[in-house]
Amino acid sequence: MDKKNNQQNQALKPFALGALVIGMLWGASFLPEVKLNGISSKKINILSDISSSEHKPLHPDNQQAYLDSLQSVRDSLEAVYKMKLQASRLDSLREIKKDSIRKLALIRIDSLKNSTTAFEDYSIEQNALEHFFKTLNDRHKINRPVRVAFLGDSFIEGDIMVCDIREALQKQFGGRGIGFVPMASVVAAYTPTVKHEFKDWATLSIINSQYKSYPFTLTGVAFKPMKNGARASFEGIKGRARLDTVSRARILYRNPKNAAIDLFINNKDSMRYDLADQHGLGQIVVNNSISSLKMTVAEADSVEMLGVVLEDKSGVSVDNYSVRGNSGLLMYRVNINETRELQKLMNYDLVVLQYGVNAVERDVLSYSGYRKQMVNVISRLQKALPNTSFLLLSVPDRSTQVDGEFVTMDGIYGMIRAQKEIAQECGLAFWNMFEAMGGENSMVGFVAKNWGSKDYTHISHAGGRYIASSFIKAMLLEKEKYDALFNIDNEVAYE
Repeated sequence: MDKKNNQQNQALKPFALGALVIGMLWGASFLPEVKLNGISSKKINILSDISSSEHKPLHPDNQQAYLDSLQSVRDSLEAVYKMKLQASRLDSLREIKKDSIRKLALIRIDSLKNSTTAFEDYSIEQNALEHFFKTLNDRHKINRPVRVAFLGDSFIEGDIMVCDIREALQKQFGGRGIGFVPMASVVAAYTPTVKHEFKDWATLSIINSQYKSYPFTLTGVAFKPMKNGARASFEGIKGRARLDTVSRARILYRNPKNAAIDLFINNKDSMRYDLADQHGLGQIVVNNSISSLKMTVAEADSVEMLGVVLEDKSGVSVDNYSVRGNSGLLMYRVNINETRELQKLMNYDLVVLQYGVNAVERDVLSYSGYRKQMVNVISRLQKALPNTSFLLLSVPDRSTQVDGEFVTMDGIYGMIRAQKEIAQECGLAFWNMFEAMGGENSMVGFVAKNWGSKDYTHISHAGGRYIASSFIKAMLLEKEKYDALFNIDNEVAYE
């Protein structure tokens, strides 16, 4: 029992000691301050940190610093508010001006409806052609031509319609030359924009199922020399503007082994080129004042040629990649990697898609299957050319005979509806070429004027010139709208 009491007493000793110290300090807090030799002792107050007495006022200097900091915060908040208010005001002004421009554009389109079928923009932000127009405006800075590719079928073969679009663009924005010419062509004799002769070339075409695994690019064709000595010649045309002479020629090829070609420039300068081992696409570039170019394959080996590009180093270049019989669906065979290689060499700013005529049937009204497949085709092309603008053209008018008279095929309307849906799904710009021709039964009028052929499907160069004129008006009208909106978005200050 005594042992237990002793343990309890030992345990209480620390508490007793603590109480004693606190009591002594509390008593000391009542002692007055003591001065010794001019030095004052500090008054003891162990409860100072929890005392309820009022705080002493800040020193005047500290008080002013505190007030200044408060004012600084207020000023900053007010500045942020004003900036937000101003930004909101500027955004509102931008939107008002944009809406005004869009309304004016619609008014202009309506006033020109008898002569112009306007582009329709189905992109979410109404900027489907932004890259193309921006590059066109920056053409003096980019150190290359602004480049357009027309992908199509027999409707534009022989450079029909495309040659007039090219001529108009080059007249306004500069540039010379026909652009891309395939190594061989079934319509070479009927193409008025280049004098083209060739011999001993085998054609590999995307239209041919035996080449379905071939790595085609946008050209849709490639060519193999059948033997050493295969040749091709290209000569500018003096009868049309900007086609007689160019400042650069390029030969596009693929060569996994060894090959050599001889080039003759202007019928006098001869050069031998040993082609580099090129598993992807390669090119030979000749800078000169070039009116004619002849090429002979000295060593064929396994070389494959795409064609020749005749162009200037600036301005606008427009390439015609037409493949007869292509509905557009076959472009799904285009190899993405090879097309990216082509893009590195060519830099396409705009791709125009002209397809559908070969898919239209007289009594077929719905083309949902075609629509789905073309969406996949275009998505694939967009993947290969991610920074390129795309423009989809509708089918033209096409006639069939009913009760002895030629009238528009019912299937044309179904195809145009499907093509608009394609543009909407892919976010493309769209141009209704059917309306531009004159709409229903316009092909009958074209044939009567010798603007169309007797098959009531294809057009002549004269008919192409008429459609091209409407196309250029629509393009320049769309560019005018783009330029106005661009100027608003990049304006420094507003009144």
